[in-house]
Amino acid sequence: MNYTLKEIASVADGVVVGDQYIESEVRNILFDSRLFVEADNTLFFALKGAHNDGHKYVDELYDKGVRMFVVDRSFSNFIADASFVVVSTPLPHYSALPPSTVQGSRYPSSVSRGAMVRPW
Repeated sequence: MNYTLKEIASVADGVVVGDQYIESEVRNILFDSRLFVEADNTLFFALKGAHNDGHKYVDELYDKGVRMFVVDRSFSNFIADASFVVVSTPLPHYSALPPSTVQGSRYPSSVSRGAMVRPW
C-alpha cells in the first residue's frame, strides 16, 4: 500500500507548505541524494548528520524533478512548485514509516536499477 503525502504529513504531525503535491502517492523514499534513481512519486527526507545536511540538496533534487520533501523547521528555501512537510526533525519520522520503497537503504530487501530499495 502506498500513502499520499497528506497521509505521511498527518502521521508525522507535520505542517505542509505548498499543496501542489499533497494528494500525490509516495512510491519512493530517498534520503541520500547520491543514490537518486527517479523523480516520479519520490519523497526526499532531508536528514542532518554529523558531517552533512540533506537540506542543501533540495535544490539539486528539485532540478532533477523531485517535488516532495520532508524538512525540519530550520529550512526556509521553499520552492513554489513543490510540497514540503515541515517537522521538528525528519529522522524519527523517516524511521517510523512502514517498510517502504527507499532509494539508498543500507538494508534492502531488493535491488532496483542500481539503487537499493525496499518495497512499501
